[in-house]
Amino acid sequence: MECSFRGMYDEALIRRISSAVGSLGNQGTVAVAIDTRPSGPALSDTIISILKKNGNAVHFLGVAPTPVLSYYSKVQNCLGIMVTASHNPETDNGIKMFFNGVEAIDVQPKPAGMPCDVKIDVDIRDSYLHVALAQVDTSSIKRKRPKVIVDCANGTGALYTPHLLRMAGAHVITIDADSSLPFSRDSEPTEKSLSYLPALITALNADFAVAHDADADRCRIITKDGLLNQDVQLLNMASALCKSGETFVTTVEASQMVSDELAKKHIKIEITPVGSNFVAREAKNKSAAFGGEPCGEYIFPKFLLSADGILSALMFTKLYCESGFTDYKPYATIRGKIEIASGKGGSKNTDETKQSAMKEIEMALKKDKNAKIVSDLDGVLFIYNDARVLVRKSNTQDIIRITCEHKDEKKAQAAYDEIKRIVGERCR
Repeated sequence: MECSFRGMYDEALIRRISSAVGSLGNQGTVAVAIDTRPSGPALSDTIISILKKNGNAVHFLGVAPTPVLSYYSKVQNCLGIMVTASHNPETDNGIKMFFNGVEAIDVQPKPAGMPCDVKIDVDIRDSYLHVALAQVDTSSIKRKRPKVIVDCANGTGALYTPHLLRMAGAHVITIDADSSLPFSRDSEPTEKSLSYLPALITALNADFAVAHDADADRCRIITKDGLLNQDVQLLNMASALCKSGETFVTTVEASQMVSDELAKKHIKIEITPVGSNFVAREAKNKSAAFGGEPCGEYIFPKFLLSADGILSALMFTKLYCESGFTDYKPYATIRGKIEIASGKGGSKNTDETKQSAMKEIEMALKKDKNAKIVSDLDGVLFIYNDARVLVRKSNTQDIIRITCEHKDEKKAQAAYDEIKRIVGERCR
């Protein structure tokens, strides 16, 4: 059954979510939380009504970040349903299911029970904050008292991250920290949406800034010089948390620079398809010290096997106070995306449409003498005229993503331009 999906909030999405939730049957106790999208309350009401009809006792967390819902599902050893479209636009919504602190790939349906009227409103904030704080030695933060700007975009992180950093000893300045207001920027924390922050860091004499998406499973770091390169940010955290001989888990989307630098420190690297749920499972299987994706979704296995942007903010604050952020030189990387024409492959089903486009792209690359395919773990990873290229379908949008990298920027750009042409011709 479908456990995680998102899209434009409309009648079709409501029917899809209702069908998924209805097929769960009676799971016993189910925790539900929402992010700050306007459609959240109505959608959660629908979900809760279906759950109760099938005999489930509902624990409602109200507005809460995804990592907090995941944490509660671990504490209660129960199913959790997060109502969110994560970094997607405010007009979208969706669900993510968790069980015992891990994002679910599949949930075993159970027979429906007798209707149940149990709905408990839960306040989990203090419990989460104190347990998260205990994961970090905050002595360096208390000594240095860093000034940190936290851009919450009026998302769920506003209720947690500023408080956690203050508890640790940081001086926190909040930006757009009212979860009752509309998003103040695009939910996805990007260079464009956060472009105002470097000047503000300088003006306020702050040390750095933290930014989340709507459900706070992502964390991006900004300095006075700009948004930290996503692979450099990932490498900073992996280098801080992984010792020689330990394992780090990341995805095919991570730069080769990350692997090259960690190999120098004799840190083992495991690669998964894109998605924090894949990273979490591999981190568990390999007893990894840390797992993360370039987008800013980081997993701290000793605490929680799901992405946690709130704890990430605290971890980066500690890292800054102890050693600062290392200025690794990233490889020249060009990322882009191409929308897939509606009805591509004769199908109205968007996933089938993406599959059809990817099949054509892979066939074209196999015929191209300049392309040497390395892996099809998630999309197609290949070498093109010495550039490392990844072409893959998005898991959440009707687009094909392209990532090209090379130590030489001109060669990376040349490879990207050619691959963009090849992909574009097969997405029309």
